[in-house]
Amino acid sequence: MTRSAFTGAVLFVAALLMPAYASAYAQTTLHTFCSLKGCRDGDQPMFGLVSDSAGNLYGVTGARTWKTNGGGTVFELVRNGSGWDMQILHTFKGKDPRGIDSPDGGLIIDTSGNLYGVTMRSLYELIPNADRTDWKFKTLYRFCPENDCQTGIYAVGRLAYLGASSGLLYDGISPLYGATYVGGNHFNGGVVYQLMPNGRKWDLSVIYSFCTDESCPDGRQPFAGLLVASEGTIYGTTNNGGNANCLNGCGTVFRLTSQPEGKKHQDVSWTESVLYAFCPQAGCTDGETPEAQLAIDGTGNLIGTTYYGGANGRGTVFKVTMAGRKPKETVLHDFCDCGDGGYPEAGVTLDPGGAIFGVSSQGGGSNAGAAWRLSGSHFTTLYGFCSKQSCEDGTTPLGELLLDSAGNLFGTALRGGNKHSAGTVFQLTP
Repeated sequence: MTRSAFTGAVLFVAALLMPAYASAYAQTTLHTFCSLKGCRDGDQPMFGLVSDSAGNLYGVTGARTWKTNGGGTVFELVRNGSGWDMQILHTFKGKDPRGIDSPDGGLIIDTSGNLYGVTMRSLYELIPNADRTDWKFKTLYRFCPENDCQTGIYAVGRLAYLGASSGLLYDGISPLYGATYVGGNHFNGGVVYQLMPNGRKWDLSVIYSFCTDESCPDGRQPFAGLLVASEGTIYGTTNNGGNANCLNGCGTVFRLTSQPEGKKHQDVSWTESVLYAFCPQAGCTDGETPEAQLAIDGTGNLIGTTYYGGANGRGTVFKVTMAGRKPKETVLHDFCDCGDGGYPEAGVTLDPGGAIFGVSSQGGGSNAGAAWRLSGSHFTTLYGFCSKQSCEDGTTPLGELLLDSAGNLFGTALRGGNKHSAGTVFQLTP
């Protein structure tokens, strides 16, 4: 995360010196952060948005909130005529004795309108009152209650559940799944966990602990949320481990499958398999270091991005095909700094027709990041950030895009927006 914040600051300065970029989509800034007195709305949004059935948008700021000395916020944007109203649902305190730190992943929403998210040290829920004007904050689980952090620490990404990939809201009673960057049997390995409601409390169990031996061929340090497929199989990526061609491993795509245990099948065991370990090729032309959550298309292929690697070293969009005896990885797009950007840190969004939408943290004409679409082999840059004066439209998008039924895209930019360069929430209209 520190790398992203540093990169954003450098790119914002560089972007002011570069020419504007012609865009295929129209951009509208819905909110500029650090606009409320004392910067109570937060700054530096790093993750994607989620919407409810009424079209309201929810998100987090994760780097710091100036007024609270390092916490971050959970916010809501409600449409008001031609504009949007900002409501702060919760403000985190950076030195909270309960161990609640900055948000470290996007939100999910359940059928009752409750929100769920992660910080580096905890999992939380926000519960609204009847008219949604007041929200109760509840800590569901605090990581590392034991000294050796066997249950993990530094939670990452958006919580996952069965049905999320189909656009369904969380039902509030099914298991939630997530990952931590470190902790587990090997402290630098990380874990995949399951969170289950149990009356008024929630129970967390580790279903896989990475780095089963010193070389970590099974992967280590997942950096993103998970994908739960329709049959309950879990897919994800690790930032390191796998192929030994890189110093700490080049990252993996992995799968977790469950098998019932015991006579009554009340217990379940999980088995991990590496579907693809990056960088078996010279120069890592297949990609290196995935940092984003996977998506799944209509035929069961996994789609994702790598932050590094590819023929130009600027990252890739890749597909892992599951058909056949052995999964196959294919590079769908190789970022080249030729108007398409590079270094994608966010996951991708798929439309019903199979087109892939995403953002890159650099490039796009002003080198401030770009939104793009990949349809088959045809790549289109939809918008280059910092195309407006003083980067009022934002710079350095890092979170996945949210696609509505009309084809509009919603997202966040880490920097830009006003004199504070605190980031924006934006809409891209075709």
